[in-house]
Amino acid sequence: MPHKLLFIFPATVLIVFLAVYGSTENGDPNTEESKYQPALRLIGHKLLLSGGDNKSRVLPVKKLSNTEFQIQFENPISLEPDSIFSIINKTREFASLPANYTANVFECAKNEIVYSFAMFAIDSNNIVPCLGRTLPKGCYYININFSPSTGPNKIYILAGGLLLLLVFAYPAYSHFRRKKNIAIPERESTVSDMNAINIGKFIFHFDQRHLEISGERIELTDKETKLLHIFASAPNEIIDRQKLQKEVWENEGVIVTRSLDVFISKLRRKLEKDASIRLVNVHGKGYKLELLTL
Repeated sequence: MPHKLLFIFPATVLIVFLAVYGSTENGDPNTEESKYQPALRLIGHKLLLSGGDNKSRVLPVKKLSNTEFQIQFENPISLEPDSIFSIINKTREFASLPANYTANVFECAKNEIVYSFAMFAIDSNNIVPCLGRTLPKGCYYININFSPSTGPNKIYILAGGLLLLLVFAYPAYSHFRRKKNIAIPERESTVSDMNAINIGKFIFHFDQRHLEISGERIELTDKETKLLHIFASAPNEIIDRQKLQKEVWENEGVIVTRSLDVFISKLRRKLEKDASIRLVNVHGKGYKLELLTL
């Protein structure tokens, strides 16, 4: 009985902690709003500067809901999607605002969305279309909606893991006590590199989603991994754009054309450590992974 209590007591404490933490997790909305307001005004200020306007005012930020806010400008402004994406993302990180958010740029007269993008804590789910296309000077306002994380809170993950550990630890402990006089041979590691692929000087660990070169580990996102696997399966061959989009994005239901170019660019930078590898854009056809002989 004393041994059972050794595991039951911590489990009970964990359950009580989760219940108390869950009831206070949302915090004070007024405190959250006070954190958003200066950050959103800073975003508006930087957007004006990026358009060459250092005199116009950013109008008071409107609160549309507990999570959605609107940035308005005194005068017409010229906006570039690249600047909108970069400024909002960097300011969000600086001000420690939620990682999950959507940004919609509205044209004032017609009240229509002329540009939007979505960012998520999981990088592979980001949707950032139409970069490099300047919006004509005009009247715009920007709605930013900070949504709660779609995944479980870190404290719940940690506490849940500890709770599971306690649940399974007692049977294991009891078994160990019964078998303590029996020597248990140490098992060898089950980690396997059977699916590793050599690409130039890189070792591509497809299942583990990373590249290895000269002892350095380079992490890959899910989409980068899928794209590189397609290229590595047919080196020096042109892979059609439609095929890449279909195989990597089809399960998501929505294919954003510009997303392919963005991920190709990210992948190209991660392959720069080997000069014998080139990820080439074949105009009007697709992409090709060239393995050169140096």
